[in-house]
Amino acid sequence: MDTYSQALQNYYDEKEPFNYEIVRDDGYSSVVPLSIFFEDSGFSNIELLALDRCKGKVLDVGAGAGRHSLELQRRKVNVTAIDISYNAVGIMASRGVEKVIHSDIMDLSDVKYDILLMLMNGIGMVGNPERLDAFLKKSKLLLSKNGIIIFDSVDVLKTDNQKHISYREKNIQNGRLPGQQKLRINYAGIAGEWFNWLHISFNEASQFAKKHGFVTELVNMQENGQYIATLQIKS
Repeated sequence: MDTYSQALQNYYDEKEPFNYEIVRDDGYSSVVPLSIFFEDSGFSNIELLALDRCKGKVLDVGAGAGRHSLELQRRKVNVTAIDISYNAVGIMASRGVEKVIHSDIMDLSDVKYDILLMLMNGIGMVGNPERLDAFLKKSKLLLSKNGIIIFDSVDVLKTDNQKHISYREKNIQNGRLPGQQKLRINYAGIAGEWFNWLHISFNEASQFAKKHGFVTELVNMQENGQYIATLQIKS
């Protein structure tokens, strides 16, 4: 069962429960209110900084319930939403997102965008360094000249939570990036499948970007390590 997709659908259909749980493989867990995927206002400072930079032809990657795409539509931006979740695509279309693609971004071809937008830690979906390399290669094929990736992530070195510190130190000892994680989503008493996730620091992202011909810009860094940045194809 795709617990994430089912959770989105149930919330949209006004069926409880209205939260899901993210569980890390060391036992750390947190509860996520599904309302955050549907709110059409109250964007964070980081989200607003990202949305303000969207112009031209935009691809909202991993768009979920479409809250960012809907906001961009309200701003008259030419935006297309993409998600691998069938439920998410149906929800977005029902909520009024005008252009929706049901696909993995890695399967797209013969199309160009000026902006790839990846909010709510969306770049984390790459999961590991190898898939980040593959994603950046693919992005260069999908972006127009001087195209930009706008993303947010978390620098896991900026924490005083001992469980997070222990987890990142174990990663480093095992030759992994500090922000690599193995997670699953539990919902309505059902445990989802394990998947890989990557919180990448700006410095790490810059190193990967340089290999693939991108110029990086740190737009904003929060005290908790949450940040927004851009990667732009060198002209």
